Amino acid sequence: MNIYPVYFGDCLLCALLLSYLTPCKPTILMKFGYHLNNQTMTKEIWLNLPVKDIPQTIAFFTKIGFKLNEHAPKSDSMASFKIGQKDFIVNFFTEAVFKSFTPFQIADLTDATECLISIDAENREDVDNMLKKAAEAGGNVFAAGGEKDGWMYG
Repeated sequence: MNIYPVYFGDCLLCALLLSYLTPCKPTILMKFGYHLNNQTMTKEIWLNLPVKDIPQTIAFFTKIGFKLNEHAPKSDSMASFKIGQKDFIVNFFTEAVFKSFTPFQIADLTDATECLISIDAENREDVDNMLKKAAEAGGNVFAAGGEKDGWMYG
């Protein structure tokens, strides 16, 4: 595992390149530092993803109900959202900025899947509603909601 430190605001971020995972080499930025103002230790994990269009990304994720992270800097090269009751952070960076975090190429997703991200919902109706919102916001829904493995609906 290689660690590439990146300074972002008042926190030290370490980009952990999980190079032992093949065939993909995802970049994960973990917030390890401490807040300089009050010396409080923080341990969080953020999901960072490359996108081609920040305004389109903001429009899509706002339409499906995610809230912008008000603590993140406002810029043309980044959008940050808090997701779920525990405010999991998902940052979207322009491809140019994302490339500066890693020596690896951004995955070509035209004919591959890089990862699957699951979002918890209260019930089947909430899952179906999220799929509907995603489609209305311009997303591609590849499968309707349905029971999986006898215990999961998605």
